[in-house]
Amino acid sequence: MKPTFLFSLLVLIYCSHGFGSGDCWVESVDSLAKESGTEVRWRVSQATGVIELLAVRAGSEGSLLPRGTSTPTHLKKVDIAKTFMARFGSLFGMKHADRDLVLIDEFTDKMGVTHLSFGQRYRKVPVFATRLRFHIDGYGRLRVVNGAVVPGLDLSTQPTRSAEMAAAEAMAHYLERYARVPADRALLEEPVLTIYRKGLDRGVHGKSVLTWRVELGSVEGRSETMFIDAHTAKLVDVLPRFRSLAREVFDGGTTPEFLVWQEGDPLPFQGNNAASVNELIQGSLETFHLFASLTDGDYLSFDGQDGLMSSLLNPPDGDCPNAFWSGAMTVFCEGFAVDDVIAHEWTHAYTDYTNNLIYRWQPGALNESYSDIFGELVDLLNLRDQVGTQQVRVDGGISTFRPAGPEVVVNANDGSTNVLLASGATFGVPVTQQGLSSMVVPVASGGDAPLEGCSELVNAAEVAGRIGLVDRGSCFFVDKARFAEQAGAIGLIVINQEGDELLTMAGAEDAPVIGIPAVMIGRTNGQALRAALARNEVVSVTVRGAQGQIESSARWVLGEDLATGGLRDMWRPNSGRDPDRVSDPHYHCGPEDSDFGGVHVNSGINNRAFSLLVDGGTANGIVVEPIGMTKAAHIFWRAMSVYLTAVSDFTDNADALMLAAGDLQGIPLQSLVVHENWPGPSEEIIDTQDVLQVERAIQAVEMQLAPVRCTFATNLDPAEVELCAASTVDTLFFDDFEGDVGSWRTFNLGIFDSFTERDWAVTENLPEGRTGRAFYAEDVGLTRNCGVGLNDESGMVSLLSPVIAVPETGDVWLSFEHYFSTEKEFDGGNVKIRADNGDFVLIPSDAFAFNGYSGALSTNRNQNPLSGQQAFHGINEGVVTGGTWGTSLANLSALLQGATRFQLRFDFGMDTCVGDDGWYLNSVRVFQCVQEVVHHEASNRWITHVTRQGAGFTTNIQLVNEGELPVSIKLQPYLADGTAIAAVNFEVPGAGRLEMSSIDAFGSRDLSHFSIVGPETCRVSVSYQMVSDQNAVAQVGEFSHAGKGFEVTPGDSVLFFDGVALVNLAEEANNVSLQLLDAAGDILTTHTIQDALAPKAKHLVLLGQFLTADTARVKIVTPQPAAVLFLRGTNAGIEPGSLVEVVPTVTKE
Repeated sequence: MKPTFLFSLLVLIYCSHGFGSGDCWVESVDSLAKESGTEVRWRVSQATGVIELLAVRAGSEGSLLPRGTSTPTHLKKVDIAKTFMARFGSLFGMKHADRDLVLIDEFTDKMGVTHLSFGQRYRKVPVFATRLRFHIDGYGRLRVVNGAVVPGLDLSTQPTRSAEMAAAEAMAHYLERYARVPADRALLEEPVLTIYRKGLDRGVHGKSVLTWRVELGSVEGRSETMFIDAHTAKLVDVLPRFRSLAREVFDGGTTPEFLVWQEGDPLPFQGNNAASVNELIQGSLETFHLFASLTDGDYLSFDGQDGLMSSLLNPPDGDCPNAFWSGAMTVFCEGFAVDDVIAHEWTHAYTDYTNNLIYRWQPGALNESYSDIFGELVDLLNLRDQVGTQQVRVDGGISTFRPAGPEVVVNANDGSTNVLLASGATFGVPVTQQGLSSMVVPVASGGDAPLEGCSELVNAAEVAGRIGLVDRGSCFFVDKARFAEQAGAIGLIVINQEGDELLTMAGAEDAPVIGIPAVMIGRTNGQALRAALARNEVVSVTVRGAQGQIESSARWVLGEDLATGGLRDMWRPNSGRDPDRVSDPHYHCGPEDSDFGGVHVNSGINNRAFSLLVDGGTANGIVVEPIGMTKAAHIFWRAMSVYLTAVSDFTDNADALMLAAGDLQGIPLQSLVVHENWPGPSEEIIDTQDVLQVERAIQAVEMQLAPVRCTFATNLDPAEVELCAASTVDTLFFDDFEGDVGSWRTFNLGIFDSFTERDWAVTENLPEGRTGRAFYAEDVGLTRNCGVGLNDESGMVSLLSPVIAVPETGDVWLSFEHYFSTEKEFDGGNVKIRADNGDFVLIPSDAFAFNGYSGALSTNRNQNPLSGQQAFHGINEGVVTGGTWGTSLANLSALLQGATRFQLRFDFGMDTCVGDDGWYLNSVRVFQCVQEVVHHEASNRWITHVTRQGAGFTTNIQLVNEGELPVSIKLQPYLADGTAIAAVNFEVPGAGRLEMSSIDAFGSRDLSHFSIVGPETCRVSVSYQMVSDQNAVAQVGEFSHAGKGFEVTPGDSVLFFDGVALVNLAEEANNVSLQLLDAAGDILTTHTIQDALAPKAKHLVLLGQFLTADTARVKIVTPQPAAVLFLRGTNAGIEPGSLVEVVPTVTKE
């Protein structure tokens, strides 16, 4: 449903509930800037639709508070924040900030800036990952407000499933995922009732769910945060959490007998694994002193409180080979205890205690990147590298310590080339930078899948001496390479037919030795290559390593001391298949279960920004001058520790870096060291040129751009559907469930006694921030301790429509707005129809003209009563759960031949276990498309505005007959562009009265305004009522006279908005202008607001955007006659709310 009400009151309400774009907020932010007297930067969150950043623009003086607000002498810092939220809280979607925001942290840094962090509560329940931060300088000026809150919450906070049940479900999930962790070693914290907003970390709209938040894991294994639905006990989401000087080192376990060294013991350590243990001791010390020297001792250890730094070598049940932060200690498998990796893992701990970036999608990529950055800083500062040099790298250079990944160059017969991304293999000979070139030949093997090359090739003569092309399939990669090599192939290209993800192909330890290189390309490129070969368009292909100058420098290579070679190249990320900018083809689009949405891949973007800023260079055509390690480290630390929040994405990071650079300008920076003798202030001072380089580095890596190449398919097409392209919609039946739904019937069918008794039910808690009400069928199902007949939820719920009449002629169409997120192929729903008294039959797939069924439900071990039927099922691509709202359109005519009436039935079926969210039905419409000739009748009586359905307001119409005799009255509706649509007629009894909603009067037609034709004794009026505030009602009579000038006194813009609806009554285009008048009536300014308004068309305008300080009156002027309505209402956040008509002074000529 879209925001289309006339005035800013709805815009503010709509925006502050999180459903708008940046355009929603322009007037509100302009009002803030006007009140504060300063220039303001701002940005809207893609996930919540409300503002997530407000900042005084760099170089501007002043505060975000309105001028005249009490000074710091009269206000505590927390009171400054509260004063701001009381006035402007709606910008962040906070209607009751005083109740819903709780102070979490407050500190003042050495620059005199006070930072306050507030967490969000809803009915005293914490909202996960929310944080709103206020930054107030030493003069008491509020300079920045940023962070993430969840607007428009409306859900029960009373759980119907216990904390114990949630804990058991979470533990079962955990032990299933980490089978090597003994049950008695798994740590479980007390569940906490929490509101969890889906999609917040990915930057998309999602549903808010009451959950039990369960922290669990083991010090040897992975730590996770699980969210268990507090009403169903289903798993909602899982978030990974792996990522004084007081130190201790364990080897082989975490109980006291495995403690091999602790603070105060002799150095160097002399026992088993001495080299690795000493490296852990030294690496922890260097990390501690890097952050301590950077902050001049203000931040000691990972928690800022001198916390004990515990490390574990050789975890007994760990995920090796690897290294990670478990949430309690850093853990290193054999061979991974090297300086930059140690500092990398400890920085994850620092992240946990500063911004707690969620380890998924872009927040997770930032989490990884900041660990890379400070890990590499330790490596650069400790001067104890064992390999390579620290020589500054050349632009585009490739380090020998992070070999370039492969690529495939397709050489076409027209002379063009196309470079395809590729991945390599752990077997075979390495791909060289020079590469090998040859014709490419599709292989053909025996069996049912000849393109997979899983047996001896039947076209060996064609393959010999050339590069083979094979599909990924049912056999091992190494077997494909073996058969290709036996046929004489000099190389092998494998197409990943399952998608565009590039895998590193592995072979078993006992696999045969392969003497040719093997690479993988994605499905899209592979299919294109096959097609080009079939058209004889390809001359040859070259399989080679990424191109660039080879360097012996290990600078910016993370983990160059590892036996396996470097992990990532921060200077040239895309040489190793990591992106160096957002538009890079290497950008990882997911899915979420692949590297948690690309945390180790997309980290290359922020890594590249940092290395470029330190050493300077040219990237993406942008020249960045070097600012050095000290300045860059201070900027990134301040961004990380002051401005980032748990769900910050790349755009947030870009803002944080710019704010941090501005904060630090002109201040001597602390020297960076990794030893205990901190030198104190350096001679490094950030100036305006340095800030400019930060901006250029951000631009070079495109940090503020959206990853447009990530086009995940949605389970429904969200496009608006034109129901009748060249004709008029005649609605036969419509229900959006906003009123009485008693005419709909529900029933259910459970296969087993364990079926949870339930039905379709009306809810207002809709996904993706949608407003209004919908029928909802929940996709119930346990994930543990269930099977056929055991806690078995196999069954079906059905929603039966009222009886609908079939017209005598013409096609009959069905449209319904809906959303679904279900267990793919096992749980889903469909629509059935019964003509007259016949049986219900499935509306077939070929009846749908738009957004048809997803496909048939599985018949394989599926207890769902709808098994095998076509249905709506599944989720959006690239997510763990969630769908998209869309409209489905079906032609019912073939199913209604000869019938006089029919009913619809919406069935939703579930199988034994698992489950997801369910199916939401937001509206149902049955209609015909009719060709109508509308004859407009002249009238000077008008209602100039009708609100759109579902837009947060209702329009009610009153017809009052003041005469003694019955009368007939015609209401002639128009679209906003002036197009007349079919009129409606009403009989009003003598001295009688008719009242109806605009929907009852006109059906679901998208009308804008209407004229009135009939006796003057029958008067027409309308009332506009806000859905969210029943007391905000404006009663407006019909407009019975035309004019060319309309003058009013504007309201106080701090409290009120003024909105105008103007209809052109002329038979030709009309010009509409706005005059601002001073107290004497003289014209100050004239604005043209519409230069060619079509006949009978309507234009909407908000006066506030034009007003100046000396404006006393406002006048709308048109050369041709017009009808105008002025409405005045209170701005969002002002209580009690009101909405009234303002009667203008009308000028006829």
